[in-house]
Amino acid sequence: MRRIFFLIHKWLAIPFGLFISIMCFTGAILLFKNEIAAWLSCNPDDLSFFKAVMRLHRWLFLVPENPHGGFSFGRLLMGASAIAASLVLTSGVFLWIPKNKKALKSRLTVTFRKGWRRFVYDSHVSLGIYVCIFILLMSLTGPVWSFRWYRSGAVAVIGAEESSQGFHAGNRPGDGNKSAQNKNLQAVEKEKFGNAKNELGTRRHESATRRHEFPGKSDELGTRQQGVGKEKTGASAQQVFISLHTGKWGGIVTRTLYFLAAIIGGFLPLSGYYLWLKKGR
Repeated sequence: MRRIFFLIHKWLAIPFGLFISIMCFTGAILLFKNEIAAWLSCNPDDLSFFKAVMRLHRWLFLVPENPHGGFSFGRLLMGASAIAASLVLTSGVFLWIPKNKKALKSRLTVTFRKGWRRFVYDSHVSLGIYVCIFILLMSLTGPVWSFRWYRSGAVAVIGAEESSQGFHAGNRPGDGNKSAQNKNLQAVEKEKFGNAKNELGTRRHESATRRHEFPGKSDELGTRQQGVGKEKTGASAQQVFISLHTGKWGGIVTRTLYFLAAIIGGFLPLSGYYLWLKKGR
């Protein structure tokens, strides 16, 4: 079993390692772009440097015609690299598991007195396990902005429903039909309750029916709220993924930890390349 995990770890890290490093280093820069811009007394969206870093982080400068949902090879490659990073980290954790307590101590420490190669190896193993959970959160949430099928699955996992407007992904097949259905429902509701204000008894009856069918929603909003409900749910799903991806869920403390984890994560593939080349020699 360890042999299988080793092959997964090795043969995913070799082709995708460089792109994983790019994602980590650029992500670390973007984590505090608002604070840096505030320090410079300017809008972060006006700084060409951050625009370039974002293009590199998301598309490798291969920006699609529609940045919010269009296809480009850069988007495909960075999304695939994020998925590969999750598998590399997961397989690395299984390879890291020590056989005994003595081995556990050595896996958690970095040795400085046994040569450069041993230092790189200890750093790769020990630091990798320390930042694993944070990099996993980043790598697992990153592909939602690259692949619709991944986004749909991730939204389903958190128990929400996808909204194209919430993720700025453009129209999906069937969205137009849903919009037409919502308009038809609104028209029906308007006709149904058009004279309700003049008939108090009917309004109370219809309101009771509405509360029974849609508990927790205002009677006066009716189907209009139901029509935009998915958009609000999609927006909240996007906020969840942004929070998990950038560390906003724990304030400045988690964002700082994410920053350190991203820096270390950027060096992990580089140290892995070094160990692979040395072992090959």
